[in-house]
Amino acid sequence: MNLQVTCTSTLSTHTNKAASDSFVLTLKDECWDSVLTAPAFTQASWTYDLWAAESLTFSAMADSLTTCGAYTYTLMDRTSGSVVVADSSIYSISGLAAIGTPDTIVPWVKTHTFFLRG
Repeated sequence: MNLQVTCTSTLSTHTNKAASDSFVLTLKDECWDSVLTAPAFTQASWTYDLWAAESLTFSAMADSLTTCGAYTYTLMDRTSGSVVVADSSIYSISGLAAIGTPDTIVPWVKTHTFFLRG
């Protein structure tokens, strides 16, 4: 917020009986300056029955202050050059794992690059 403080004398009759000073007030979240450590999981190559459940575990995201609360994660799919949220009807986040059971083979017979957004 841009603020201005003005002090005016109630006793003076001088033309300069008021003085002002402007300043900027910035309110930051307590974790504003925290340094984040991104979650990570190891590269995996699956050759499996597409109708069987698979799981990728990952490390938890952390912050340098260790007081910034719980984090939520979104599994992202970078396939064919585009980045989209992974199909939530197939893949989901549970605890510190991405789990999924494809129900049709056609869209999944290719290389997928997943990453986490926290």
